[in-house]
Amino acid sequence: MKEKELINEFFIPFHDRNYSKDVHKGIGDDAAVVSVGDKLLAVSVDTMTEGIHFYPGIDPDDLG
Repeated sequence: MKEKELINEFFIPFHDRNYSKDVHKGIGDDAAVVSVGDKLLAVSVDTMTEGIHFYPGIDPDDLG
């Protein structure tokens, strides 16, 4: 399954849910926006796989 297919099948159906008032932008492609106190926080998780997204043996500091 390709990334967009995975997103469309498992995440988009939950995109328009009635979230808590602290959720300003729900789950989508790569991030959500939530309130933390009086600030907004963008939360994102993205997988990086050696040999697919970067060459094997790359120093972790260089990936950041």
